[in-house]
Amino acid sequence: MLIAENHGQTRVRAGYADIQARGVSLSLPPAELVISPEGVHTPRGLVPLPALIRCTEPLIIGSARYHGTLLVTPEHLVNFIPLDLYVAGVVAAEVSPDWPLEALKAQAVVSRTFAYRKMLAAREQPYDVRDTVMDQRFLLSNPRPAVDQAVRGTQDQVILYQSRPIEAFFHSCSGGRTERSGSVFQADLPYLQSVPDPFCTDERSAWSVTFDLARVERAVASFLENPGNQVPRSGGRDAPADGRSGLQEVRMGRRTSSGRVGEFVLLFAGGEQATVPGNRFRLAVGPREMKSLLITRMSHERRDGRVLVTFQGRGYGHGVGMSQWGAYHMAVRGYDYRRIIAHYYRGVRIGYTWDIR
Repeated sequence: MLIAENHGQTRVRAGYADIQARGVSLSLPPAELVISPEGVHTPRGLVPLPALIRCTEPLIIGSARYHGTLLVTPEHLVNFIPLDLYVAGVVAAEVSPDWPLEALKAQAVVSRTFAYRKMLAAREQPYDVRDTVMDQRFLLSNPRPAVDQAVRGTQDQVILYQSRPIEAFFHSCSGGRTERSGSVFQADLPYLQSVPDPFCTDERSAWSVTFDLARVERAVASFLENPGNQVPRSGGRDAPADGRSGLQEVRMGRRTSSGRVGEFVLLFAGGEQATVPGNRFRLAVGPREMKSLLITRMSHERRDGRVLVTFQGRGYGHGVGMSQWGAYHMAVRGYDYRRIIAHYYRGVRIGYTWDIR
């Protein structure tokens, strides 16, 4: 698991640690280590890279705790831990340990599958997954008995399609219907199709956000200026770059089969138009604020000389794969983890790591 890029300095609090490097072997009492591209700075001097740091107690970096072995290279900090310890850390970070056991089991199987597919694809790479939302969040905390029970109760289980681990995408809340993978990612996978999700439709899935059009223009500027994006444009001139927004209006374009906005049409001063894919637009303006593309209403207003656009919608996340809050509500209603997984991933089976072909 990639913890961080090795830029600048990273401080690590370590218990009794063994550090191994070419021509160097150190055993240290509890101490603070400083990692930089030049090496590992210890109370006994600088250890060259690459280096391995082994510690029987957790290694603490910032507020995060890591177990196992830390590989330090001039480019990366990589944590090597057993797969199921990683899965436990992901489940604890992605959902609440207080959730129903069957929801925790579903997340454990999904997260193990996600990680295993990454492992198979990254055999030649220095790490398999990243400790970020780009892959899966990771947090080890004690005690976590329900999470440990969920991981033990699904040990070695993965979701398979034609004997291969699936792309086990998941998200927070679907808002009532999941999205097919082809509408968000490049591949349109048969087991990641849009399905009704009545388990994630309560009032907590509703949201609203207001943006200044000037901010929207700045957010999407880098995408529009990249010739490789092949964004359809029309009109006579570029938007002004004098600090005043040339963006006059945002419109919703086509929708996907799940009802999400597939593209936005931007109208600029002078009659210029540009089309931005829905997912790229959401990522640009801020996915924590524009929680999903399942938009139910959009409006514009002028206020204090500015033009504001308000989006209202349902759900949270890209909508592909398992809805975590949907899994929670299914578990509350008595569904087990196998039924939860079968609902969100169609035509798959739950097998074991040794079933992979």
